[in-house]
Amino acid sequence: QMGAKCVAFEAGLGEIVLYAAAAKGSPVRRFLDERGRAGILGVTLLAGSVPAAQRLLAERLKTAVPVYDGRYGRSVRVGPERTMGVWMEFAQYLVPSAK
Repeated sequence: QMGAKCVAFEAGLGEIVLYAAAAKGSPVRRFLDERGRAGILGVTLLAGSVPAAQRLLAERLKTAVPVYDGRYGRSVRVGPERTMGVWMEFAQYLVPSAK
């Protein structure tokens, strides 16, 4: 989906995920082309309550913020156009859910 290869490392209660572009025109390739060789693509933060985070974000951003089932369980994301260039995810867990 992102046209990337990735590797994850445990880091405290969470993990660090490193991405490398694997396809021309992929979101990761565009990100790297815009910023040079490296940069922070996004961060995932533990949400005490995903529904509460969703409500607060929707209220502050004045737009719908859908909940989805992702790598870290139930999550909400805010795109880089609203966060000075990085994806922000507020997740149910800080380690991948066992699916």
